[in-house]
Amino acid sequence: MNVPGCCTNLLKSPAVCTLHSDWPEAQLPWGYCSNRACAPPFLPYMENEPQLTVDTSVKEQSKDAEQGREKTTTIDIRRITAGTMVLRESDAGNRLTTAAARGDTAEVRKLLEESRVHPDTRNEFGKTALQVMMMGNTNVAYLLLESGADPNIQDRFGIAPAHDAARTGFLDTLHVLVDYGASVNIADQSGTLPIHIAIREGYRDVVEFLAPRSNLGHQDTRGDTALDIAEASCTPDMVELLKRQLESSLAYKFQ
Repeated sequence: MNVPGCCTNLLKSPAVCTLHSDWPEAQLPWGYCSNRACAPPFLPYMENEPQLTVDTSVKEQSKDAEQGREKTTTIDIRRITAGTMVLRESDAGNRLTTAAARGDTAEVRKLLEESRVHPDTRNEFGKTALQVMMMGNTNVAYLLLESGADPNIQDRFGIAPAHDAARTGFLDTLHVLVDYGASVNIADQSGTLPIHIAIREGYRDVVEFLAPRSNLGHQDTRGDTALDIAEASCTPDMVELLKRQLESSLAYKFQ
């Protein structure tokens, strides 16, 4: 793909475009060339696309010696199109997370496959699509994870997607997360594991799935284990389930 006045074969021949080499970083149009600021790796151009067109916003202040006004021209590249829209990181993150939160599988697929948005691109609030997705939509979870989303990504409170799946009780989504490498023993800032949340929320099927995979001896910051939480929650069936699992694990350990 040739770009007038810029690099050619952008995906195959890394080079710094001489056209942009002296521009301040804030004004570099992403995607024009392989310059670090021009083309972030998560927004590559696709080959065999039509001629690039560029939409620019030009701000001018004219300088007239007689009127004493200064003239400066700055270029703000807003958009670059090459058959499909090439999105800036913030725009890409907002669109992908919005689609995932709506459970819009078609839009998520389009952004991942056509616009080549990285699945872990963050939105304006610092969240990725996997963190805000409609938890009951396993197709969205599968698309994001298959495209390379981090299944163990945590927010500033240490909450991971497995915590959210346990909190909402969507066992099928939890299955998908675990299949793609999500840890069920990842703790948030309070030391809480997904199984602790599932016990408190009363999702027995989720607890049953997590029990043999979880560290049942793990204590949260208050010193409570999964069994302690179940006993405090007055859920006899979960208490019995956890006791059986602990006995089974102990028996297996000493075989």
